[in-house]
Amino acid sequence: MEILLIMKKIKTYELSIVIPCYNESKNLGKIFLKLKNLYIKYKFLIHFETIIINNGSNDNSEIIMNKFKQHLNLNDVKILNIKKNKGYGHGIKSGLKIAKGNFVSYTHADLQCDIEDCIKIY
Repeated sequence: MEILLIMKKIKTYELSIVIPCYNESKNLGKIFLKLKNLYIKYKFLIHFETIIINNGSNDNSEIIMNKFKQHLNLNDVKILNIKKNKGYGHGIKSGLKIAKGNFVSYTHADLQCDIEDCIKIY
């Protein structure tokens, strides 16, 4: 008797970077361009995802995030929209819940820390 075992490859990441955003529409262009450059720079070194949380923003952050993601063709960037802001920590925890990386990190959307530092630390 022959047994055939088929394994479905589940997409996992080495690293997940969570970035909670609250009314960061002015910084989103910089964030997405930085991410595009990082995905190019580290393409063959690390498989990572970025989870950007629209943490109850009342500006046009959601629209801007979706436009940049689509325009820059960033498939490994996930956008999570939270309707009501419950604080910075809630945004981080929400991103961590959907993270698929073996390691997780988070940073600030106001770019007070360089996103690349998450990768360097890893």
